[in-house]
Amino acid sequence: MGYLMNGNGVTALQWPQTPTETTDVCDANSPLLATGELRVVNQIFQPYGLRRAFSGRVVTVKSFEDNAVVVEAIFANKLHEPNVLVIDAGGSLRRSMVGSVLAQMGHNMGWAGIVVNGCIRDIDEINSIDIGIRALGCVPVRSSKKGGGEKNVTVHFGGTLIRDGDWLCADSSGILVSNCELSVLGPTYSPILHKYGTNMNYEGSCYYTHTIADYTSPAERHRLFAAHFLDDLNFLPKYLPKSFETIQYLVGDSTTVGSVKLIKFPKGHPFNYMKNKVDEIDSDNFYIKYSTIEGDILGDKWDHIEYEVKIEPSITGSHFKMTGHFHPKKDVMPTEKDVKYGQEELKNIHKVAQEFLFLYPHLYA
Repeated sequence: MGYLMNGNGVTALQWPQTPTETTDVCDANSPLLATGELRVVNQIFQPYGLRRAFSGRVVTVKSFEDNAVVVEAIFANKLHEPNVLVIDAGGSLRRSMVGSVLAQMGHNMGWAGIVVNGCIRDIDEINSIDIGIRALGCVPVRSSKKGGGEKNVTVHFGGTLIRDGDWLCADSSGILVSNCELSVLGPTYSPILHKYGTNMNYEGSCYYTHTIADYTSPAERHRLFAAHFLDDLNFLPKYLPKSFETIQYLVGDSTTVGSVKLIKFPKGHPFNYMKNKVDEIDSDNFYIKYSTIEGDILGDKWDHIEYEVKIEPSITGSHFKMTGHFHPKKDVMPTEKDVKYGQEELKNIHKVAQEFLFLYPHLYA
């Protein structure tokens, strides 16, 4: 996983340029394939250019056998953003929409790649240029330049629609298009979706997922569940006073869906307070889902954070797993550091809590 620094010094996620990336993303996001949020472009395109794997935000152009609007679009990328130019030439095999001069200018202007529903030419020269290109084929005849065509429109080819502002990636296995940027952050993270700036029209559920705690405990699962969630307002401040000052319910109680509790942290703690809301709870099966909806732990990055906890039985006691779903604020692109911030202490809290349950076996027995 790499990172890019834009002109404002903001770190943005970059699709790793590996030949197996599209297959990994498809394997990990089968629900998105089913809903159409992640789409596969039919494998009718040939690869050209030195860069055989590329990705970026889509900029669309629609023009039949006339590339004047293509020239305009390539030169419009004045910030040198690593976008992907998608050209719908109506599938024409009679005229070339991109030659070596435009391909070189695309590289010079910072384009990550170009996808042409049509033909290109000057193949030998293009294959020596550091840019990724997909096209139906090649033809030596150049296009006209009368000035027709459209920019920033929705196009449809390769068995799917592609919107201006979508996210596209291509490698040796194929081409993917999604409503949001897709990425894989590493072995401790699942593939994620997040909004790409203000150009996204998609208002779906885009979030980061991170496994916060995953361990086996000698304590029975009903004891863990009681200490952390059913009687947390007593257990946590008493046994972990350096982490919790007080916990009180403002709405409902520990067993009520929709209940809201206020957690205050002691002096010297990096945070002052937070409010958590119970979204789902199944005490019989030791499952809870709750959200941090307010507090300085959210900072300027997160709108809210959802936590899912499931405690399963194990041979030695119980298996505790906690997953966090981090929902960023609008137009914010958090980094991996932002996702991990504050979560290390949460893991330590769970570790200390299970140690106390081990030392005091009568608690919640």
